[in-house]
Amino acid sequence: MDIKLDKGLEIDEKQLKDALRLIGKEFIREARLLLNQPDNIDIPHTETGTLARSLKMSVKSRKGDIWLSITAGARYSTALMAGSTRNTKTGQIQVRGRPLFAVVLDRLKNKINQIISDAAALTEN
Repeated sequence: MDIKLDKGLEIDEKQLKDALRLIGKEFIREARLLLNQPDNIDIPHTETGTLARSLKMSVKSRKGDIWLSITAGARYSTALMAGSTRNTKTGQIQVRGRPLFAVVLDRLKNKINQIISDAAALTEN
């Protein structure tokens, strides 16, 4: 998803960090809601709660760049979301990926755009 700001619009660093934190909280909330819906087979489902508890977000800045990082720290999260191959006694089994983050991002696209728009402040140049 691309969010482009036109010339003349500027986002204050503090406002941007606050907006990114809000986006991260909304993202994790929505991901946890989806994980608790057992009827949706296209995304992972919580049985133990490990994946839901492992979702973390942080806002980082370096050399003037500011970004939001959302991670799933469960050791199996990459294999679950991207898919994997398992070796068994009878051969290999392909496990299809269930892309939780892509589904959440798609569901929150309008809300994310609104949060960024609300954080933008007009400046006079």
